[in-house]
Amino acid sequence: SQPDAELAAFLAESAAATNSTLGRMRALAKRRLFWGLQRWLGLSRTDASGLLSMATLYVGSHQQFKALVNGTAASLLDVGSGTGTETQKLANVLESDDVACLESSKAMRVTLRGMGFRAEATPDELGDEAFAAASLLNVLDRCDEPGALLNLVADRVADGGLVLIASVLPYSPMVHEGRFLSPYGKAQSRRAKRPLQVKPARTFEAGAINFVNSVQAARPGLQLESWTRLPYVSSGDTGRTHYVLDQAVFAFRNAMKDAPPAACAKR
Repeated sequence: SQPDAELAAFLAESAAATNSTLGRMRALAKRRLFWGLQRWLGLSRTDASGLLSMATLYVGSHQQFKALVNGTAASLLDVGSGTGTETQKLANVLESDDVACLESSKAMRVTLRGMGFRAEATPDELGDEAFAAASLLNVLDRCDEPGALLNLVADRVADGGLVLIASVLPYSPMVHEGRFLSPYGKAQSRRAKRPLQVKPARTFEAGAINFVNSVQAARPGLQLESWTRLPYVSSGDTGRTHYVLDQAVFAFRNAMKDAPPAACAKR
């Protein structure tokens, strides 16, 4: 299918940044610094990218998020916020006045605070606040203990609150880590220590079902409300104008005690 207007604008901006001579020179310089920071300072690729403001990630448009979440939320906890572009979209769609971000990258936390969001490295720094909604967009496949993280986040969401989860499928749990004197041009990644137990599948839809089952096994109180398939797009570099993967985005409800199972719809 053709990209909607918002994605088309993102792709055009990404292409413009890399197609010009000046854009290619900037991208090449950043790429050299990107690998240098990992090799000589031991930064992870995530931290190096955040420090250089290299990659912008695109999960969905305002309209796509609005169709999926079906409602508003006064407060939002966004985990793995990165550069904050998707955080801002969700805050707009949910009409959230109170937005808190959990982000491991110090450079990205500075960016997020500059956008007016609270941004901390650990949940303890946020205090005991409960949120009306939480989002984990392409996070559960990039951390060591996704089940523990999911429970920690869901514990902070009010009964009946929204939990939005996105993941690239097939599920491929990897953790990017920094390593001093790492080989130049080679990302340092390893398999997550305790990944979700997602069964392999032959089709995208079967993979989505298996992913939901693994999420609900890790957090039985989550009830799937709706889901959709979307492209997960990254801005480009010296090699390509953009990169794209298949992802599923799921809207769960943090079920109230003794609540009956909710009907689910694909959107």
